[in-house]
Amino acid sequence: MANITGRICALFLFVVLTSFRVCEPKKSPHHIKIINDVNDSVNPITEILKTLKTMNDSLNVIKQNSDVIAQWVKNVCPNRYERIVKGCFYVREKYTSSGSLKWISSRLYCQAIDGDLAVVDDIPKFLTYYENQPNVRFQDYHWYGASRIGHTIQYLNGTELPVSSSLWEAGYPGPGNCVALHTSKQKLITADCTKAYSFICKNDQ
Repeated sequence: MANITGRICALFLFVVLTSFRVCEPKKSPHHIKIINDVNDSVNPITEILKTLKTMNDSLNVIKQNSDVIAQWVKNVCPNRYERIVKGCFYVREKYTSSGSLKWISSRLYCQAIDGDLAVVDDIPKFLTYYENQPNVRFQDYHWYGASRIGHTIQYLNGTELPVSSSLWEAGYPGPGNCVALHTSKQKLITADCTKAYSFICKNDQ
């Protein structure tokens, strides 16, 4: 009797399991295509999300280094100018046939390239830098950002350049209403404003 009961239970279990197998939904080719299409759509989205995360990480790095970047931008000089001793300078080395190297014409040239005739804070250091550059030949005189206004000599910003200043070459200021830099002496002189000299422009960012 027990043996018969066991067989009946086994048969019942077989029927139940078989019925589950029969009821299991079959994936048609259409269903498989839909699943594949969904997977194909998910993959690009995943890549986009990865790209967005990378961009966000880069943005965070930029934010964290904003001070450094701002300082770098500040140190970049405009076209034609180069950074020398905490300033952006352009040195006109050669005479031209256009006659644009009188003091006033030199100033207009500097203004046309977003600068003005230069005033150099540390003349010896400035000239030393330039003289050590390859293929650079300094002219002996360069127009400078100062001129005689009335009975005083003033920088372009209106500040007086005292007669007693140590910037003057011995014997100067003398005749002439415009100031030039005597490069070989590393000192300032006065000269006739109509003379043809090289010149130094400065861009104050």
